[in-house]
Amino acid sequence: MPIPLLVAACGGLFFLGHVLEAVFRRHMVPDILPLILVGFVVGPLMGWVRPAGGTTMEHVFTQVALIIILFHGGLDLGLGTMKESALPAIRIAFGIMAMNILAVSCIAHWVGHQTWQGSILLGVALSPLAATVAIPLLEHLHLSPRMGTILTLESALGDVVTVVGVLALAGTFAGGSRGVGHALGAFLSSLFAALVIGLAAALFWSLVHARVQQLAKTSFASEALLLVVAGLTEWLGFSGAIGALAFGIGLRNLDQLLPEALVLRLSLNPQQLTDTESAVLAEAVFILKLFFFVYLGTQIRLNNLGTFGLGALFTLSLLLIRQGFFHGQKALAPIPAERKLVAWLVPKGLATAVVASVPLEMGLPSGEWVRDVAYAVIPLSILVTSLGVALLGRSRRNRPA
Repeated sequence: MPIPLLVAACGGLFFLGHVLEAVFRRHMVPDILPLILVGFVVGPLMGWVRPAGGTTMEHVFTQVALIIILFHGGLDLGLGTMKESALPAIRIAFGIMAMNILAVSCIAHWVGHQTWQGSILLGVALSPLAATVAIPLLEHLHLSPRMGTILTLESALGDVVTVVGVLALAGTFAGGSRGVGHALGAFLSSLFAALVIGLAAALFWSLVHARVQQLAKTSFASEALLLVVAGLTEWLGFSGAIGALAFGIGLRNLDQLLPEALVLRLSLNPQQLTDTESAVLAEAVFILKLFFFVYLGTQIRLNNLGTFGLGALFTLSLLLIRQGFFHGQKALAPIPAERKLVAWLVPKGLATAVVASVPLEMGLPSGEWVRDVAYAVIPLSILVTSLGVALLGRSRRNRPA
């Protein structure tokens, strides 16, 4: 596609996104699927856009999207709700992920006729709830604060476990890692060190922001520091995504996380974003969401219908597992309407897309198959989520008061 037309299309995508968002609010038809369809049309179908896949710029874009979306989610998490929701989120995240890994691995081995190594890697890659899909959806689903917090924490934890898990297991299978203990240690260090860095950055920013007048007058300075914190956290070998989430949580709740005497001595106040910053951040999340899902659409591969059929089978198994899990978890999700809704949330996104090519890059026998199946499951899982949200959303609206 000529560059001028591509520039015009980017502007047109902005207006299309707002139209789709209005349709979502009115008819509960998620805007995610049409955006992926746009990416598929301009990419694999028409060949107007041909992303190389795995380039530095693509990695930067996807990481920035995840970081800002998680930061935006962290700003909405109050400490009281988090205390109530942290353990349920951990139980849901690890319970569902464990069942997903087991089911996908068995299907891949016995139905897909793959090695156990490739099967397990695919299971880990497809196990999490995608933060890049779930968190934007939360703005429109009208869930209780507790359930919104649970889903935010579940998706953030799942993304970290998937990235660390696939890298560690692929290294082990390729003969370059030190085993399961090393993988567990890498996950725990990535999680807790990122939390400490993110919260420390929030404390630093709260001390500096109020005392330096120039910073207090500068819009979007918090978001700039966010990119610095997340980038340095990732560079140190920890999770930049969790660091971004912790930074947002810290800015919202710092006065409650520290002892009251220290808060008074340091004159700390939660650094809520200004109205201008909030508006700009919301628009940045909106634009990143637009381009991220169009980008996902350009990555769809339909060169093997058998692989796509297996992707449909895996998507169905993931849905049945989540439906069964929430059907028996009335204590974790006591509101029936919410329980039915979150049971349809099975989307796969950035974490799956990032790690899907790792087995192939490490030369493992099932690497290409793992990548192609994962890239088939991503749009199919988002399709299933979109249909479920639309159907349940309409039924809730049509239900008599």
